[in-house]
Amino acid sequence: MSFEDDINNLNEFFFFKEFTYSKNKFKRADGQEVEVADSIVYLDDVSFVFQVKERDIQTNSSSENEEKWFKNKVIKLATRQIRDTVSYINNYQGVTLANNRGHSTDVSTASLASLHKIVIHESSEVLPNKLANIKFHISETAGVIHILQAHDYLGVVHYLLTPTELAEYFRFRAILIDKYGQNINHISEKALLGQYFSGDEVSDPSEDFISYIIKLRKNTESWDMTSIIKLFPNRMVGEEGPTDYYCIVKEIAKLMRNELFLFKERFMLSWEAAKENKSVMPYRFLVPRTGCSFLFLPLLEKEKENRRDFLINLTRVNKYDLRSSKAIGVSFLSSEGNWQDIEWYFIELPWEKNTETDKLLSENFPFRKVDEKIIDRYEFQ
Repeated sequence: MSFEDDINNLNEFFFFKEFTYSKNKFKRADGQEVEVADSIVYLDDVSFVFQVKERDIQTNSSSENEEKWFKNKVIKLATRQIRDTVSYINNYQGVTLANNRGHSTDVSTASLASLHKIVIHESSEVLPNKLANIKFHISETAGVIHILQAHDYLGVVHYLLTPTELAEYFRFRAILIDKYGQNINHISEKALLGQYFSGDEVSDPSEDFISYIIKLRKNTESWDMTSIIKLFPNRMVGEEGPTDYYCIVKEIAKLMRNELFLFKERFMLSWEAAKENKSVMPYRFLVPRTGCSFLFLPLLEKEKENRRDFLINLTRVNKYDLRSSKAIGVSFLSSEGNWQDIEWYFIELPWEKNTETDKLLSENFPFRKVDEKIIDRYEFQ
């Protein structure tokens, strides 16, 4: 397996197959087949274009040869392929690519306002440090193109673990590049990541920020929903097609770790309540950042016959009460063994005032009270 395959597999796991495109060729109107970047990730306002370059390690290679390779393959070719990809998507209609589940999407309709452009390279150990440490390239047409060594990219993903946080990190990184220019090349990627964790956009970049990496509490088990999301393709039965569930996975994939903590906490509370056939009120929360509300509905065994109606109606009422534009509902019903029978529902509609729903809520409010609070995303020792 090649280094490019390794990166594609990592991105596929990290961003999910549904939103990763790594077999990227399309035909222009003139019939010519065009190859775009090695990997494209499109998750609404979270989108990335990756170009990967691996050095075929030569024994007894000189630093001069490695410098030539780096300048030609990374600085020139890889950044040009990034620029070309952005240009193709912007300028051609009908750029249809197949994602890693084989489903086709027209990415020419994608919003590229927050597109992050990234070159990842695995170079020789004898590449001079002044080149190995280069962290960006500025293109007149594509703007900031991030450049990372392979081990640095793997490290960043290891610590961030959610697509939205990775996108936010590259936004932060671009701010530092714009402010400090070439001085960024003298700072390690780990220190830049530590500064991102600190939330400090004012101080000069410094190796001192590595301390935030050392003190970070990951607590991954408390918020990681990857194992649940991975079950969707095999467990979801779409009413209109095999990609129906994408809208649900997309909203979960957009969540940051503190929001995923709320999701997983309520998911597991509902799981346990259904397993015990225990009557409890639904759990819920709202993410103002994405405009999506979530409802978790444990059901009693005697409610099985009407479970779909309960789920749809309560998800819609919860959406109305929290004034969200999107809503996800999930119901839990005890099944054989230690498992639960789970159903999902998604709706996206602009919020509109409804006097009948207002009257219903005033007479019989079916939910727990929701309090507004700020939850720290990162915890440090």
